Amino acid sequence: MMKLTDIQDFTDNNGNKIVGKVFKNSNSIVLFRGKNNTLIIGKNVSLADVCIRFDAHNSTIIIGDNSQYIGIIRVGIDCNVSIGSNLTVTEKCYMSCGEGTNIDVGNDCMFASFNQLRTDDAHPIFDLETKKRVNSSASIYIGDHVWLGYESILLGGATIGAGSVVGMRALVNKDFAAIANNSLIVGIPGQIVRSNISWERTHVNLHEP
Repeated sequence: MMKLTDIQDFTDNNGNKIVGKVFKNSNSIVLFRGKNNTLIIGKNVSLADVCIRFDAHNSTIIIGDNSQYIGIIRVGIDCNVSIGSNLTVTEKCYMSCGEGTNIDVGNDCMFASFNQLRTDDAHPIFDLETKKRVNSSASIYIGDHVWLGYESILLGGATIGAGSVVGMRALVNKDFAAIANNSLIVGIPGQIVRSNISWERTHVNLHEP
């Protein structure tokens, strides 16, 4: 385990690497438990109270230029987490990526507080009769300029089209990008309730109607 402060272009004896340097960092750490893992940090990246965990081998995490992240990113074996440029996170996001899956976050996304993105369920579940696994992990994809509302959760198989909004405490586990971009998705399970929407970052408290 190491603090990310002042670490740049680091390599250890197990082939784990950090490429780039955090522009602004507060109480953030990275933990390499396996081999041949890579953390790539873009330009002007800001991290606050971040824990990045590589639990196994051969995984990559990319944090794009001018992005700001708060929370946890945890990856297993053969996984890839790619965060585009200009992501903002209000408070404590949790990402978990396991079993050879990916989390792809587009550019200019906005995450509210306490969002979760989980490609895996953490523990396997089996059918008693067939003995087969019933909760396989699956990748998550988020297009450009997507807003995740407060406490919304994306599970394995979730795909959100560009320009869309996921409402407060919604739970999404299927592919909506194949249906339409610029959609408003709400509820448990998440459903599209409005199409052809757009949104902007300016907070409504900070300007007159």
